[in-house]
Amino acid sequence: MKDSETLPLITRKAPIKYYHNRNVSRFERRRREKNKKQYYSRLEELNKLYEEDEKLMEGITKPEENEQSTDRLLANLSIALNLTLLFTNLLASILSGSLSIVSTFVDSLMDVTSSLIIGICLKLIYVDHVMVYHTTLEALAEVHIVMDENLPLRTTHDIAQGLEQKLMLLSFVERCFVHCDYECDGDK
Repeated sequence: MKDSETLPLITRKAPIKYYHNRNVSRFERRRREKNKKQYYSRLEELNKLYEEDEKLMEGITKPEENEQSTDRLLANLSIALNLTLLFTNLLASILSGSLSIVSTFVDSLMDVTSSLIIGICLKLIYVDHVMVYHTTLEALAEVHIVMDENLPLRTTHDIAQGLEQKLMLLSFVERCFVHCDYECDGDK
């Protein structure tokens, strides 16, 4: 089906009678018109999101690989800058002998260590698939992750719960579900 042949998902109908009722005040009619315009603009935005998802599902469009490469570049740059800061603080603490600069070195060491731990954890977690359902302007997200089968239940639960809480902080996510497994769905 060509773009010119596609029909909108939901079309506008004729105005509802009570919008033109003469017994309704002018302010009430304005409020209703404003609400109606707001409703249709949200509806159009939701239709656009639905069409984008359909294109992704059909394979017409691909997710932006440029975003992933930018994220990797920024992560590597952050680690490089933290390492540079670490060695600069080490040199300054050795040359000055000041306790405040030594504490800055320890702080930089903690930043580098936490960055490395997060990087290793992200490499250990394999995302099997992600599904996003648009119910309103916000979305329901379902994430399946694969983790090492030898990890204790407490560890996998804490990782999944932390990921769920982080995803819930995103402005467009209404609710998120994270499912942990020890093998990919396609491995069976």
